[in-house]
Amino acid sequence: MTFARLSWLRIFLLMMLAGQGCGDSKARRAEERGLEAASSKDYNLAIAEFTEAIRLKPDDADFYHDRGWAYLVKGDEDKAVADAKKACELTNWSDPRILDMLAAAYSEVGDFDNAIKYENKCLQCKLPKGASESYRQRLSLYEQKKPFRWID
Repeated sequence: MTFARLSWLRIFLLMMLAGQGCGDSKARRAEERGLEAASSKDYNLAIAEFTEAIRLKPDDADFYHDRGWAYLVKGDEDKAVADAKKACELTNWSDPRILDMLAAAYSEVGDFDNAIKYENKCLQCKLPKGASESYRQRLSLYEQKKPFRWID
């Protein structure tokens, strides 16, 4: 009896340890569904899926970035700013892709001072080869008091 109980306890513990990564994979699947919904221009569903990913893994900046982008394209700029700021916090304000989205969101609400600030911060980051030109073009728009808009 003691041996059987010990075996079940070991099985239970092994299952618990094996399942610790499940939240990550479920969150990534939710993100994939959100990206698929966004590519179909179903931004409400995309936002719902990204929100589920955040619920499952609230410390992942990519999920906030993705949901912020969906909010931005949908026209809910204030929520886009909030999600981009959260993603920036989670990356210690060092991810150029996220800083760029924050700048774009600020430009959409007419806050060009912050758009310029964060686009400049983006340009100070280590950038992928060839990316600096597109970021400089966006900065130029913000300096002209024009928002950057993704074509969806």
